[in-house]
Amino acid sequence: MNQKLCSLLPKGVEIANIYVCPHAPSTGCACRKPKTLFLELAEEDYDLDLARSWIVGDRDSDIMLGKKFGMKTICVRSPHHEATEQADYVAGNLNDVVQYILDSTTE
Repeated sequence: MNQKLCSLLPKGVEIANIYVCPHAPSTGCACRKPKTLFLELAEEDYDLDLARSWIVGDRDSDIMLGKKFGMKTICVRSPHHEATEQADYVAGNLNDVVQYILDSTTE
């Protein structure tokens, strides 16, 4: 899945790291979204300013996680999940995501 995701990104866009939760939803682990472990690790690993960062996902749990940290949120439409209205922006695909972020950061 991660290889597929990376292959869909527009040219010049790279993902620095992918954090993957191996646990079933019923385990209640600290890394499964909307819990915060992986975002806290990424914040530390990359010295992120989360208030100036974006979170992109296709589920409510992705958007909820970003909102917990005051991040800008983008929900990508998916045939498997309904786009959430809680997101700051709803994108049709990853190209839309990249264009929206680029347009937003140049304003």
